[in-house]
Formats: sequence, structure tokens, C-alpha cells
Amino acid sequence: MDNTEEPEIQQDERQSQGFEALLYEGAPAGLTEYTAHLLLFQYSVKHSLNSQALSDLLHLMNYFLPASSKFPKTVYKLKKFFTTNFSEKLPSMQAFCGTCHRLLKEDEGCACGGRTSQFVTVPIGPQLKARLESK
Repeated sequence: MDNTEEPEIQQDERQSQGFEALLYEGAPAGLTEYTAHLLLFQYSVKHSLNSQALSDLLHLMNYFLPASSKFPKTVYKLKKFFTTNFSEKLPSMQAFCGTCHRLLKEDEGCACGGRTSQFVTVPIGPQLKARLESK
């Protein structure tokens, strides 16, 4: 194996660990580091939290978690988790019409007058690769 392959292997190992690593020792089975980061990101986007509000939420959540928790302590570490583990863009929110299901641009309403709904998109390629290789 040559040196050009090592970073990719290390990247895959980090992704696999992030998917399966519990948030803290003794955490419920499905509460992984990845799940916690993704849910936190989704919450912050859904409620339009600015950096200060997100920082305050992180501080509050960490108060209730064990010190050894892998829950991010700062906004920087939350964003870094995604860029380090997936080397692609951060998860993003997509808007769509709840009535006709048409994808909408940011701050765009639908011509049918339906209610705008949102969902989070996360790059799936790195997730699938890490899951398949971890089995």
C-alpha cells in the first residue's frame, strides 16, 4: 500500500467510528456521536439559531451530560465534526411545499399557497461507505 491511500483509510475509520461510537459511556444504544451532532444541527437550522444561541444551547446541553461526552462543546467543533468526517459540505436544509411537494428556493413561497416545510440533507455517499465497511 502506498502513502496516497492512507488518508482515505483513516477517513473511513473516523467515519465508521462516528457512526457507531456512543455519545458517552452508558448511553442508550442508538445515541451515537453522529446522531447527536445531526439532531443538534437540524434543531439549530429549524429554529434559526444564530451562533450565540447555538453556543448557549451547547453550553446548556453539556451541563447535563457527563464530562467525557463526545457532544460538541463549541459551534466550531459542531461544524468541524461534519467537515472532518465527511469531507463534503455541511448538512443543509431544503424547503418544499407541504401541499404540492415542489422544492422551493430559500425564502420562496409556493404558488399553490401551501405551507412551507423543511428537511435536512446530509451527503449519503460517505455514510453508506462507512456503514458498509464497518460491518
